[in-house]
Amino acid sequence: LIAEALRSGGAELRGYARRVEGDLRRVEKESVADYLSESENLAHLHMKISASDAALAAIQAALGGFQSDLGQVSEEIVSLQERARGMNVRGKNRKMVQRSVSAFVDGAAAAPAMVKGICESEVNEAYVEFLVQLKKKFAYV
Repeated sequence: LIAEALRSGGAELRGYARRVEGDLRRVEKESVADYLSESENLAHLHMKISASDAALAAIQAALGGFQSDLGQVSEEIVSLQERARGMNVRGKNRKMVQRSVSAFVDGAAAAPAMVKGICESEVNEAYVEFLVQLKKKFAYV
């Protein structure tokens, strides 16, 4: 097309340039008209996007708070687990001590019948048996 215009002396090229310029002006006016007709929709879309951004920011803040709360709960659970382990160890230690003390008391304590037999009964075979038991308790201690 350009090569033909150059051969014809440029007159056709000037006409072509005018047509292209006219087409550009027409397209520009149509473009502006389209933009103006859609400007209300674009403004509405912009408001919706802004509202969505605000909602997402609020959700993000809430999730951040929730995450922080979960972290605190997790720390508290770990602390409670450590305390429970300590209490479990103390409970086991108490049971062991109780067994030891109970065994010692059983071996060292004199039964009320023995005390009564030694203090109030006559000296006989039963009396001697109470003394043998008492000797064993002294030896245990």
